[in-house]
Amino acid sequence: MPEKKTVFMEGGEFYKGNLHCHSVVSDGSLTIRELKEIYVRKGYQFMVFSDHNVYGNYVEMNSPGFVAVQGFEGHIDMSGADDFREFHFIMLPGPKALRESAGKPFFNHLNKTPVTRFTGNRSIQKYINDMNGRGYMVMACHPHWSTAEYDDILGLENLFAVEIYNHACHLVNMCGALVLWDALLRRGKRIWGTAVDDNHNQFPVHSQYFDSCGGWVSVKAKSLKEEDICESLANGSFYSSQGPEIRDFYVEDGHAYLSCSPVNKIYFVGDSRGNYSDMAPEGEDSLTFSCKKLKGKTKYIRAECVDAAGKRAVSNPIFFE
Repeated sequence: MPEKKTVFMEGGEFYKGNLHCHSVVSDGSLTIRELKEIYVRKGYQFMVFSDHNVYGNYVEMNSPGFVAVQGFEGHIDMSGADDFREFHFIMLPGPKALRESAGKPFFNHLNKTPVTRFTGNRSIQKYINDMNGRGYMVMACHPHWSTAEYDDILGLENLFAVEIYNHACHLVNMCGALVLWDALLRRGKRIWGTAVDDNHNQFPVHSQYFDSCGGWVSVKAKSLKEEDICESLANGSFYSSQGPEIRDFYVEDGHAYLSCSPVNKIYFVGDSRGNYSDMAPEGEDSLTFSCKKLKGKTKYIRAECVDAAGKRAVSNPIFFE
């Protein structure tokens, strides 16, 4: 029997969450509790309250159907450097193997976290390594807003993900990193792609500039527990979305298969110039399935589906090497 390949774990359920969120603890406008209430009303089941350089472990926010995942956003201090780039990272509890190999403990709740001064790319790698050494997995934030090029990230090791959609940055037209992500994947870098909010909530809920609940991950995990959510994130068992739902994505017998909520377009994207797409009539969300035969020696394949409003869902890649 041909081997079936998929990024999703066998069994489990999908859980909706935001990995990048700011509160009054740093530069956001809402309290932790106010944020939880907004997101729970929108069907979110977990969140990372990732304030700038302040570690958050809000276990008191946990309730039936909702988990607060501990973490924070850290950055490299670029002040005084003759450089136009920024380097920001989200830290989350790593998978079990990473936590067990850590030589340093996790930070405590509301600890100020260390900031590394930029002295070249080695200082960035040193910061990432330090976080790995504490048991955290590290995600690169908003590369477009940061004006980072793909080779800035290509040279960094021990990143588990990069933000491919950032809703707050979308509102200032600096959100997208799909092209950058594919450039990394083509060069053999195994890195997952995430959609996040990066919300600061400077505008009211009904404003077109409200930056919450616009980009999320849907994680297929064994349970709605922090350790299971983070294990699945580390393994790529999730997809990213602005609206559509991916029900399944796999490769079997040389074909890629996608099932999803009703959308207008479905794409399969890999490292070759092969064109794999299905399109419904303009303005019509009627596609829920696609199957395409893979061409040539494909290194990886990922799926995208787009609804008539332009909202997109993106799978993680399935690798063949």
